Amino acid sequence: MIEEKKVYLKNNYGYICDLLHFGWMDIEIGKEKVDNKKLKYHILSRDTEIPNYSDLCSLEEEYENVKKELFPYPKFNGFTIFIVCCLIFPFFIYYFYMQSEIKAVDTKNEEFYLKMREILNKADELCE
Repeated sequence: MIEEKKVYLKNNYGYICDLLHFGWMDIEIGKEKVDNKKLKYHILSRDTEIPNYSDLCSLEEEYENVKKELFPYPKFNGFTIFIVCCLIFPFFIYYFYMQSEIKAVDTKNEEFYLKMREILNKADELCE
């Protein structure tokens, strides 16, 4: 039996590549209009009778759970941009603050990226 999954790209092609480690195959690429936006999507398929199917599914679920724990990067807001345009000095203060925030998030996410890489390696071993 074959299962299929539709994955919207949303500027994250690396996610599609990660799913290929879990036995998925990219069979179709298309565009669809969603909320007045054209979004690219990929249709992936996987045979449910492949060896280690249940192990791959559990690793994929574990990978998704770890991925959900990633910390998002802080975003600039409109008021901050206005301040930056009006006063150059506060911009530098804000810039160095944001850099420290980004480094802090990268440090926190490093452990999750390692876990995600381990899961992908396990999935690769099961697919061989």
